[in-house]
Amino acid sequence: MTTTTSKISLVRDGRVTSDVLLLGAAGNSGRLIAAELAARCLSVRLAGRHRGPLEDLARALAADGAATDVHTVDVSDAASLAEAIVGVGVVLSTIGPFARQAGPVIDACLAANLPYVDIANEWPAVRGLLDRDEQARAHAVALVTGAGFGRPRPKHWSCAWLNSWAWCRTSCGSQPLRG
Repeated sequence: MTTTTSKISLVRDGRVTSDVLLLGAAGNSGRLIAAELAARCLSVRLAGRHRGPLEDLARALAADGAATDVHTVDVSDAASLAEAIVGVGVVLSTIGPFARQAGPVIDACLAANLPYVDIANEWPAVRGLLDRDEQARAHAVALVTGAGFGRPRPKHWSCAWLNSWAWCRTSCGSQPLRG
């Protein structure tokens, strides 16, 4: 794990220290979504394969007052994923191809009882997630796919879902977000 500029405290007693784990944060869609999440005052754990681009993004967001931290992660490694999701409220994935990459991330979310959101637009990936409905219900976990179908809209659909999610977590003492 690598962390960088942050206003986020350490995990204590299972509390959420980052609102969102953003997988693929340094990619095209990831950067757009990260900026939108930061603009909505959500703390973001920026995650991906390469530290440098993630740290650059973290510095840019922090310059505008955003709460971020950086975590390098290998989604093909269950232990790496498990470590990355500790202390987050929801996982948002922008990493494709989703047909290959989504499964391990969904497994990690189910194991940790965390909501999962992706921006998949590949039918096999979408179908694969929908086929896991029974598992998700058993874990009481929301699995959301296609949140931002197509390039121009990912930040809006993903953030709209996260806005709804944030509204529901008032038990943590947070205020609903305003769009």
